[in-house]
Amino acid sequence: MTVSQTLSQYVADAAPVLGTLLVAVVTCLAARATAWVNAHAKNALVTGFMDRLRREVDAGVAATEQTVVANLKPADGGSLTPADAARAKQAAEDLVLANLGGDKWIAEAKKILGEADIKAFLASRIEAAVHSMSQWQTIPDAPPAAVAVAQVSPALAAATTTAPAAP
Repeated sequence: MTVSQTLSQYVADAAPVLGTLLVAVVTCLAARATAWVNAHAKNALVTGFMDRLRREVDAGVAATEQTVVANLKPADGGSLTPADAARAKQAAEDLVLANLGGDKWIAEAKKILGEADIKAFLASRIEAAVHSMSQWQTIPDAPPAAVAVAQVSPALAAATTTAPAAP
């Protein structure tokens, strides 16, 4: 037998094993690629979902502040009663849930987030937005820019609100 015949025989004997090995490697790579794509797609889905939730909660809390809370606050500028605060919270939750899509959104949220109590999750997001909003409303009747300047740099705020000296 010649060298070329021997090599041909080895290749012929090894072909089924190499073919099986190649199929196994391709299958493994395909499974890993599928898992990678699914993980990144789920991350993108969750990120998009949470971004929309944040936007809707911020908008709902701001709208509730301007409409419901403004009408419930006492004329003397005092704070809300516990009953009025509960009404305002419920109004914000109802508005945000309606804007998100109601029961259909709750079902979708359970699938995406895996949360057992989506309404409690939504309520906590609303509470966080209310707290965040209240942090920016520390200067009464100030325009939003003045509030932002005062929060970032009290020295700058003092310099911009001080009247210039007379010449």
